[in-house]
This record gives sequence, structure tokens and C-alpha cells, in this order.
Amino acid sequence: MQSVLQPILESELTFPVLECFHILGFGIGVGAIALVDFRILGLAFPAQKVSALAAELSKWTILGLVLVFLSAGGLFYSDPDLYYLNPSFQLKMTLLLAALIFHYTVRQPRAFNDDSAKWPAVVSLLLWSGIVFCGIFIAFTGEAQ
Repeated sequence: MQSVLQPILESELTFPVLECFHILGFGIGVGAIALVDFRILGLAFPAQKVSALAAELSKWTILGLVLVFLSAGGLFYSDPDLYYLNPSFQLKMTLLLAALIFHYTVRQPRAFNDDSAKWPAVVSLLLWSGIVFCGIFIAFTGEAQ
């Protein structure tokens, strides 16, 4: 039985459109997270309380992550072996899990409480940057097809 998604995945436009939504989602979600991290580090919005900025941007973080996860399913389904067996993809997924856990258990609660500790912002920026870089390197690592 042919998959319902097969005609969609055979289109030449499917992968680029999904990739655009994936990148847009990262831009929105990680961008919102980075703005709060930059505020915690004193590099942006010095007049605004961290908790107020975190509250304003939390819905953008969720929107971005929803876009990322929805588009990721289609991207993964387009060639599962390319992704599943790729060391950059495996590291990206490991960092993503770590970043999500860290964000919602350590960094976000501290931001909502105006905690002035800077280390959570640094760790957050490193984790999310690592995810983005691993995503870029998926195309350049793994076995040649």
C-alpha cells in the first residue's frame, strides 16, 4: 500500500518548503530564547525586567518550536537513513533534548524569577547554537550516498 504522503514527498518543492519552515521556526523560537539570554547577560533591553521579557517571548518560543517539530517530521520522513545514521543529526537530537530540558527546568524558571545568575544564559546560548550548527553540518557528515 502506497503511503498517503508519497505524492507529497515526490514533489520537488516539498523538501525546500519544509526546510524553510524549519529554519523559520528556529529563527522564531531560538531567536526569542536568545533575546532573553542576551537580556540576562546585560547585552539587550537593559530597561526591561528579565521576567517581563521572558513572559512576552515565551509564546514566540513555543510557536517557533511547534514549527520546528512539525516541519522536522516531514524532513526526517523524506530520507530517514540520511538523518538517523548521521552523526551530526544524532548530536543535534542529543543537544535538542538537553536544551529543552535545561530551558524548561533551569533557565526559564530563573528568568521568570528575575534571577541574576548569568551561567544559565551562557549554557542556553551554547546548547541552541550547537543545535543550529549540527543541523547545518548534517549535509556534510555521514556516509556519501
